[in-house]
Amino acid sequence: MLAGIDPLQRAKIHVFTCYFYTKLLEGRSPQDQHALVSRWTKNVDLFDMDYIIVPVNLTGHWSLFVIVKPGLVTHLPSDINVRTLVNQSKKNSNDSISSQASSDTMSAYPYIMFMDSLQLHAAATITRNLRNYLMEEWKARKSATAKIKELNINANNCITLRINVPRQRNGTDCGVYVVENARRVVQQQPQCSLEDIISIEKEVFSKEFNEADANCERIRLSSYLQELKPEYDAVRAVQQQKEQEEKIKKNQLKRQQKAENAAENAVENAVESVAESAESTESVGIVVMTQLEQENSAETGL
Repeated sequence: MLAGIDPLQRAKIHVFTCYFYTKLLEGRSPQDQHALVSRWTKNVDLFDMDYIIVPVNLTGHWSLFVIVKPGLVTHLPSDINVRTLVNQSKKNSNDSISSQASSDTMSAYPYIMFMDSLQLHAAATITRNLRNYLMEEWKARKSATAKIKELNINANNCITLRINVPRQRNGTDCGVYVVENARRVVQQQPQCSLEDIISIEKEVFSKEFNEADANCERIRLSSYLQELKPEYDAVRAVQQQKEQEEKIKKNQLKRQQKAENAAENAVENAVESVAESAESTESVGIVVMTQLEQENSAETGL
């Protein structure tokens, strides 16, 4: 998908793993959700990205969400309604962007592309979760140093753009369609403003992609994964080695802690034993002294 892309442009694309959104949903609140995946972006500035690609799997179906230039939201007024501006800038029945629309203006808005080859997923719910995630990400990564302490990302200043993509004709090709749609997206970089995407939607994103194309793409992906397997195996071997070393280290720490606890318990037991012996000796002494006093008293009486 990213093969052949200029390295500088590649650096502006972040692709989340297919487990990202599923993991996000395990949290009950936006704060909990972000906490579950906070380490996933510890070395990534999402607000410096052109594209944040999020594959979503729900109810056995895949769809694609692409967050475009989220950092632009920091430059927008709080009361802006981008949807209204976009609708005002459209003309004719083919939904092409009006020539009166300024490219500079249209390139100033972040947005989220939604691509679903079966139109099954609830875009409103998923994009709300993604916006909430971005706001929590800003708090965690940016609020300490940025002038804006809390970022407000909503459906007005970061709209959802439902892209008209080819429809699959079976229940098994959704994953392949997600890959194809993502490929079409990244090929448009850096021309990815709202004006760019809407103007080329029919030409690029609605272009025919049928079952035969999906089969060819599946074969290509399979071949590509086989090519990557040696590299993956090497990386995985290193990871397993590190995991084994960490496991050994943890076990050593556990044994050391257990030995230290045993030593502490032994000392405590010894101290208690000495104390008990001292108390016992003192008690014996008291008894002896009492007996002696009684004997002395008896002798004096005689």
